[in-house]
Amino acid sequence: MIIIRKPVLNDAERIAKVHVSTWQSAYKDLVSSEYLNSLSVSKSKEKWEKNISENSSIIYVAESQGQQIVGFISGGKNRDLDDHSEYKAEIYAVYVLADWARMGIGTKLFKAIVADFIELNYNSMLLWMLKGNSTEQFYQKLSGVCLSEKPYKIGGSTKTLVAYGFDNIDNLFD
Repeated sequence: MIIIRKPVLNDAERIAKVHVSTWQSAYKDLVSSEYLNSLSVSKSKEKWEKNISENSSIIYVAESQGQQIVGFISGGKNRDLDDHSEYKAEIYAVYVLADWARMGIGTKLFKAIVADFIELNYNSMLLWMLKGNSTEQFYQKLSGVCLSEKPYKIGGSTKTLVAYGFDNIDNLFD
């Protein structure tokens, strides 16, 4: 059984472990191994402690019965007002550990954050993903539409980010 809940400050390290681990597995064929190996749980933990304590974004975690955090989602107001100002909300990050993938956890995390977006009167949202990421089909299944692409420098090379937009999120899970 998976519980979706808001994090507390003590969750920061467990979120950071998921963040680093999922990056290292999901992007191993997309980003240099040097970059992925340089990712640090301690640095990530500091960022998550700040996000949680400052309440600077909406965050949910997926917790297993054994109290292991197996995924998380974060988002808030759209940060890309230059290209996609019509989308009011943005998913900043969504990650689920590989061993827990394809069990509906991503959908549960999306439902939780979308409910908050609707409460904030955000009727649409977008997210940016690294092109070639295997989660692209998940976003398409949720009726995400490819909006645009832009270059993104990471790990000593330039990759492509893809924007997916979701209109009328009030009806996303009907």
